[in-house]
Amino acid sequence: MHRNRMPLEELAVDFLFETFGEHRYNRSPQQYEYLASLVPPLKQAYHRVNERLKGLLNAAQTKRVLLLREIRNPRLTAGPTRLRR
Repeated sequence: MHRNRMPLEELAVDFLFETFGEHRYNRSPQQYEYLASLVPPLKQAYHRVNERLKGLLNAAQTKRVLLLREIRNPRLTAGPTRLRR
């Protein structure tokens, strides 16, 4: 069964592809296949994303994540500092 991805998962995938110097949107099917071939084993992916997060924190460019718990009360929170399994 398919489930919608959470904002943190979307952010992690974006960071993962940024470590390869790639972006994942508006690609041809062949380019998406190439992007899929870049994805390393899970343990290495966690390491790459965590290193990217560490770099952002050091550069004081932490992205903020908008968490919409309710449409009426959205809140802006600090981005993650580390991805955990």
